[in-house]
Amino acid sequence: MLALVAVAVGAVFVAALGAQEAAEETPRWLHIQVEGEGDGTRPTALNFPLKAVGALVAMAPDEIISSDGRLTVAEDHGVSVSDIRTMWQEIMAVGDSEFATFQRADRTFAIAKVGDRVEVRVTGDGENTRLDLPVVMVDTLLSGDGETLNLVAAIDQLSELRGDIVCVTEDTRQIRVWVDETAEQ
Repeated sequence: MLALVAVAVGAVFVAALGAQEAAEETPRWLHIQVEGEGDGTRPTALNFPLKAVGALVAMAPDEIISSDGRLTVAEDHGVSVSDIRTMWQEIMAVGDSEFATFQRADRTFAIAKVGDRVEVRVTGDGENTRLDLPVVMVDTLLSGDGETLNLVAAIDQLSELRGDIVCVTEDTRQIRVWVDETAEQ
């Protein structure tokens, strides 16, 4: 009987340690790396604990980001966030496809949904730019109401993701944003 009690106490202790370890989850880090500025400068590397990113957003003035973590986007550019939200819902209903291609001056812009990513390609004028972004991040940013982007929800979503979040590849530089459990790049 004493052995059974000892085993039970040991099992409770191990379970408690496991729960404590789960509660003390490894901190997530947001990394931003910029290489090849073209002016001979060294690469830029920033590393932030995700919890610090949330605190940084909270420090922004209310004119920029509201106290509930929403960014209001002005309609100065002729497109409202609610219009973008409606368009995004229609795009998601179609599935994988190139849903926008247009030309401006000597550049071609193409936007597509491929799997769990949104791909933006800009070509022409001797330059090529690629932007890749997870669909879930667009969904989360557009989860705000009216003319707002939900930054707090997007930061929370980052803690669920691993690997590349945004990749921008241009002819002369690369920008990479990713999340992992390592403090250094």
